[in-house]
Amino acid sequence: MATKSADRISRLPNDVRVHILTFLPLREAAKSSVLSSKWRNLWTNLPTLVIDESICKSDVVDRVMLNIQGVLLLHGGPLKDFSLSHSRLGPETYHILRMLPYQNLESLTIQAGVYNCKATNQVFSSFYRLKKLFLYWCEFTFSPISFEGFE
Repeated sequence: MATKSADRISRLPNDVRVHILTFLPLREAAKSSVLSSKWRNLWTNLPTLVIDESICKSDVVDRVMLNIQGVLLLHGGPLKDFSLSHSRLGPETYHILRMLPYQNLESLTIQAGVYNCKATNQVFSSFYRLKKLFLYWCEFTFSPISFEGFE
């Protein structure tokens, strides 16, 4: 008599399975959606998103932007940490920053590539819970009159 193999991992609570997915690169975590209905779109609840060259290896900036915007639009859970590092991005990074959920983000890392990203403190003033900000290859325009700082 053949016994049905037990899928013990799929029987774990959602928060435990999401925790397991945090150890995978974003592309691999998204691929877990095909495992079963219990894994479908579970990656959209990841508290940390690391977007790098592996998300889109295209040299066309518009295609890279569409992939990143798609990830952010599909993400449904609270986002605490966001890291963006892509060699083809520069000024477009501003548009990605405007899409981020401001209410929960605690850590933000931006590493522009060939072209410097341009950002102003008005973009960051909406991130109420931001505790860590790392900017690499970014041109940051600071206006002390309008910026009251972070908590």
